[in-house]
Amino acid sequence: MKLIIGLAVALLLSTAHAIEVSVDKGTGGYAVVKTLKVKISALEDSIKKSITEIDTVLTKLKITEKGAPFIRTLEATQTSYHFQVGFPVKKKLKNLVGYDVIEMPKGPIAKANYTGDLRETYKAYDAILAWAKKNKKTINGKPIEFFLTEPTLPASQQKVEVIYPIK
Repeated sequence: MKLIIGLAVALLLSTAHAIEVSVDKGTGGYAVVKTLKVKISALEDSIKKSITEIDTVLTKLKITEKGAPFIRTLEATQTSYHFQVGFPVKKKLKNLVGYDVIEMPKGPIAKANYTGDLRETYKAYDAILAWAKKNKKTINGKPIEFFLTEPTLPASQQKVEVIYPIK
């Protein structure tokens, strides 16, 4: 009997933390980003500093943000992280020195929301990759992680949305 109860509890715990994946259409549009490559140990500080910097520049230039700040993973190794950090904006910009303007996905995307310690957002990435394999979908671009809450909140209250373009 104890074994059955133990298995039931384990099953409940594993499904309580399951991350749902859904399909949506990307918003399209543009984003102002800064492209960086940093050591893993400097990643968190680099993201926070860059978000503040880009927000300040966009505010000074009276450029309207169209959504939450995000990172777009370009390449990750055990020691370094190559990524873009930025904000979606309402219109395409040209000649913004020190920054790039990229197009945001406008086709189908797989998305997953995660609440908890930002060092564990890989769970949302893994959920999407497992879902794509199970549903025979092809990942069609780099992942994007939107920060839906302020970084000053406790780790347990942090919220992100991870998206992958799919086909």
